[in-house]
Amino acid sequence: MSIVKKAAAMLKEDGAAYIAHKVKKKLQRKLGVKKAMYSEKELQQQRETDFSREITFSILVPLYNTPEKLLREMIDSVVAQTYGKWELCLADGSDGDHGYVGEICGNYAADPRVKYRRLTENKGISGNTNACIEMATGEYIALFDHDDLLHPAALYEMMCAICEKGADFIYTDEDSFHETPADAYSPHYKPDFAPDTLRSYNYICHFTAFSRELLDKVGGFRSEFDGSQDYDIFLRLTEQAESIVHIPKILYYWRNHAGSVASDVSVKPYTMVSAKKALAEHLERVGLKGTVEDSSVLTTYRVRYELDELPLVSVMLSYGDRMESCIEHIREISTYSNFEIVMEGQPRGEYIILLDSDAEVLTPDWIEQMLMYAQRQDVGAVGAMIWAGNDMVYSAGKIIGVKGAAGDAHRRYPKGHDGYKFRMTIAQNYSAVSDVCMMVRREVIERLGFFDATFGAFADVDFCLRLREAGYLVVWTPYAEVRYSASIQYGFSKESAELFRGRWDAVIEQGDPYYNPNFSLLSADFSER
Repeated sequence: MSIVKKAAAMLKEDGAAYIAHKVKKKLQRKLGVKKAMYSEKELQQQRETDFSREITFSILVPLYNTPEKLLREMIDSVVAQTYGKWELCLADGSDGDHGYVGEICGNYAADPRVKYRRLTENKGISGNTNACIEMATGEYIALFDHDDLLHPAALYEMMCAICEKGADFIYTDEDSFHETPADAYSPHYKPDFAPDTLRSYNYICHFTAFSRELLDKVGGFRSEFDGSQDYDIFLRLTEQAESIVHIPKILYYWRNHAGSVASDVSVKPYTMVSAKKALAEHLERVGLKGTVEDSSVLTTYRVRYELDELPLVSVMLSYGDRMESCIEHIREISTYSNFEIVMEGQPRGEYIILLDSDAEVLTPDWIEQMLMYAQRQDVGAVGAMIWAGNDMVYSAGKIIGVKGAAGDAHRRYPKGHDGYKFRMTIAQNYSAVSDVCMMVRREVIERLGFFDATFGAFADVDFCLRLREAGYLVVWTPYAEVRYSASIQYGFSKESAELFRGRWDAVIEQGDPYYNPNFSLLSADFSER
């Protein structure tokens, strides 16, 4: 496709507003334009706020040979918090050549909120963090690395989450920087809590706080998981937490310097071994059978779940010009043995796959890859990676609220791209998936009904939102792939979009939990507002 034709296609699909937005954002990045999250007046108002609960945060920082400049900056960022009920628990495992660490901490300890303990030996990251826990007296525990920085409003925002939502586990968005937060270059805008996404990688990371009661329930850090000790404890904590709250604001700055994981994870390859071990134990605790492997991107993981059985799967094809070749190809390529292809009449299978006859199956074990999720009682629907005929993404999940209705995630990203923060390469939760290729359990359909054709092109999204409303998860997997060759989107009309908005206006207004509110809704490409 020529550049002119490509530009015309983008303009037709996304509109002039989206193109203008992209140009504006590129110019802002080039010029280094950044808007402060809070004004000085707002920060002062935070300092003067009276909350309904008395909460002290115990901020845990295990120290080890921390450079003087970074140590001072880290402590200063805690002292600068607009919420003042905190204690900084510093457990120092530094060697004898770094005695200045204790001297600096001793000076800061003139503030009684700063607690310092010199350890007799370095017990590693988990052991040293547990020493911090022994010093802690607060109702909530917060985790903080010794060379990173907090935004002044970090604890204030966490207090809001506790008082307004009863949160017992809280995490925020973060950014990476070199010298100062002003040069931060890689914001991580995270989804709300998504169990399948967390099983693919530790997207929670920084900044995290949780109740002491919750910590006492699951136990402290475990040295056998050093390198991914936070992933291990996050898995254990979220298994037991009653109210997990994500604050979609950048309140943590992760310093990128030589030797840091933020700089290059290959500096510490043992972290991935620990992570897979933590994930395997998590699966065992929650009763899921499967093996954990490295995924295509470092620090991301693939779980191959065992199939409980080999039930009959009914592949329901829509009518189209390519139906005969589609059927022939499915029979040739599929490795799953117990399936039927249905064009009319009632399907007999315990599981139903909706497949557009204009779609070509690319993955031989596509049925198994979807079935391993669909067999779970907490999952309502499973979607596949759908490529367009030009090897660009057609749909990698669906996002609510795009252009006032819904849109396809990572649309037009090229094959080989990892997507935003690797999200084209990992299994994860979305609000909806495309009916070009979707698997659903028969019992779910019998409980909730199936597609409402009056919603046209949004019937699949409407169905998935009804699943979510009933308490089911929706899973998208990149490991089942099809190529979709249709040139038009059947059933799309302004009327169907209006009907969809009419039914799901409150959900659209609230925002998609798996698509951060810092992203623009002019498209579903994960670009900033």
